[in-house]
Amino acid sequence: MTSIDYEQIRKFGKNRTTATGYGAKLYRYCSLIVALRLCDWRYRDIVEYLLSVNELNSLITAHNIDNQKLCKLVSLWKSKNLIDYERVEEERKLILGDEYVSDTDKKNSSKGVSIVTDRKWNEFLKSIYKLTGKSIGDELAELKTYYQHHKNADVSAEFLAEQCIAERNSRLGA
Repeated sequence: MTSIDYEQIRKFGKNRTTATGYGAKLYRYCSLIVALRLCDWRYRDIVEYLLSVNELNSLITAHNIDNQKLCKLVSLWKSKNLIDYERVEEERKLILGDEYVSDTDKKNSSKGVSIVTDRKWNEFLKSIYKLTGKSIGDELAELKTYYQHHKNADVSAEFLAEQCIAERNSRLGA
């Protein structure tokens, strides 16, 4: 039986080169690149920024990475499910600072309603949708006002939704 020299293995391990796939060296910055895209940066702007970073300049120029190649890399990472979206959100928070708003909050605020991150509010809206079977879009401001007045009541969100619909129907004479 031959003895294995672990010291020699460590030395060899330090000197060996690892086989890397297309864009593997740039993958370390994957969450930053995707976060910049989510901040409405164009791939052209991202490449320009990466070229301004000293440690990445040589990597970008050596592999001739332009906006189209960067787009293909991100698509490749997405298709292989290699993007950690939790890290992407952390990067977005760092990039945007005080201007950071999560995607769900952004969707709610785009409808002209102040952002409410409340589980009971979400359950209330789901119940309204289930009971009426139609989109809530036009009635959102009215529903929010009703919810704000009655949210502290010791009732479930479903019951609150039923009450809201009953009041609205009585007002409309239905």
